[in-house]
Amino acid sequence: MIISMTGYGRASAKSAGHQVNVEIRTLNSKAFELSLRIPSVLKPYEYPLRELFTEYIQRGKADVLISIDGSDTAQSTVNIQLLDKHLKELKQIGRRHQLADQNLLQAALTIPGVLTGTQSGLNEDGWQGIRRIALKALDDLRHYRKTEGRALENDLVKRITLLRQAIKKIKLTDPQRKNSVKSKLKKLVSDSGAEINGNRLEQELIYYFEKMDITEELVRLQSHIDFFTDTIASKEPSGKKLGFILQEMNREVNTLGAKASHAGIQRLVVEMKDELEKIKEQLANVL
Repeated sequence: MIISMTGYGRASAKSAGHQVNVEIRTLNSKAFELSLRIPSVLKPYEYPLRELFTEYIQRGKADVLISIDGSDTAQSTVNIQLLDKHLKELKQIGRRHQLADQNLLQAALTIPGVLTGTQSGLNEDGWQGIRRIALKALDDLRHYRKTEGRALENDLVKRITLLRQAIKKIKLTDPQRKNSVKSKLKKLVSDSGAEINGNRLEQELIYYFEKMDITEELVRLQSHIDFFTDTIASKEPSGKKLGFILQEMNREVNTLGAKASHAGIQRLVVEMKDELEKIKEQLANVL
């Protein structure tokens, strides 16, 4: 099963009397990167939140925003004695410099220590409620990623089918290639007019045909393609594993191109390389 790294998830619900909104956006990335934005009331729970999102998202670049309506409103307490002291001092300064008494109270309230805010804390029930909303957003994200993954899987299967077809064509063309090489070698020997040692010639031909034989590469390539297909069908996220298999497929195709020495097969090799490159681009988005 293919799961995309790109996705979007969202969930909203009330918890502890507040409206909680969780929004998750993910993009493809080789490693896991998490950007977590939360209100100050959730700061004590930042580590368990990071653990939760890391476990579920696993791979990719994730941007998570959690907002709690009204969570940042604070109850303010006025230090009356300190306020009176600062007001008295401000009035003295105003009279000394012949300044008006307007807005003295507002100025005094901005002095550090006059106003103290107390953030209402989050109890265990409130935290568990927020965690449940986060899980709903993660479920929504998972559904989105699976939907995107199905489109990726369909494209990968299409590319693999084209590779299988190319292998069949190469197998059909290979006998013609060998016959063509044999004919050329016989003509070269015949046209040379040189005295030929039959046994030595036979040994050299056997050695030459062994070097140009592509059967082993075709067998290994077919095996890698089968393994790739089986991995796509597995239930576990397999992006990295598929990338490793793709590297092996590329290696066999490159060897085929180097050994074939045949125009028809070379064209098929170019087509296969093109399909492998398209597979590589798609795998960059696979979880």
